[in-house]
Amino acid sequence: MRTLTAPNVDQPKIVAEFFSVASWLLFLLAVMAGVLNVYLVQEVLLSEEVFHNTLGERMAYERIEKMMTEQRAWSWLGYAILPLAVLLQTLVISISLITGVVFSYAKVGFKALFGMVLRVVAIISVLRLLPTVVLIFQDIQVLDDLLRSDWYSLLGLLGRDNVSAFLHVPLAALNLFHLFFVLGLFMGMRYLADKGTTQLALVSYSCGTLLWWLALMYVQVSIG
Repeated sequence: MRTLTAPNVDQPKIVAEFFSVASWLLFLLAVMAGVLNVYLVQEVLLSEEVFHNTLGERMAYERIEKMMTEQRAWSWLGYAILPLAVLLQTLVISISLITGVVFSYAKVGFKALFGMVLRVVAIISVLRLLPTVVLIFQDIQVLDDLLRSDWYSLLGLLGRDNVSAFLHVPLAALNLFHLFFVLGLFMGMRYLADKGTTQLALVSYSCGTLLWWLALMYVQVSIG
């Protein structure tokens, strides 16, 4: 068994400094970025005008108002689940990575791996604010404008109408932010382990991601 008890020192200084930041601060950053994102979507982008423009021809005015009132009543739920969502995302990804580490016979602690993933999640959470901010300055008239605003994904490049519905999930997931996320995981793994261990960990992550996409595609086809 190869034992890797210390981080890889042949890394840029900025990477080492980033890993020295307390994990709870990165968790707080990820949650706050998510809270801001949810707020901008719910309170700014999904305005009354957007709802009425979208549903006005199919629903009565009073029914739309009632639906919006109910949505506001439950809007707190979107904020409440964010801390749990960050933890679950970090945990699941850490488990997928540690599977590859185990097969490489390298000794990398789960705590260190969890902290690394949390740091990458925090960075991507902040970056994901960018498309939301861009949308604020665009002319969003109906909900469909939001669905077609994923210019940063493969689905956005191909066009939703040009591909089968069951492919929307994986094509939407293949986006710039996922690319940055994988690059972040690669840099984090190289900080913690050698090249071989990093490769096996990322292969394990890719397999887990593929299974998740297939599950979502199955659900989409089943309810479609």
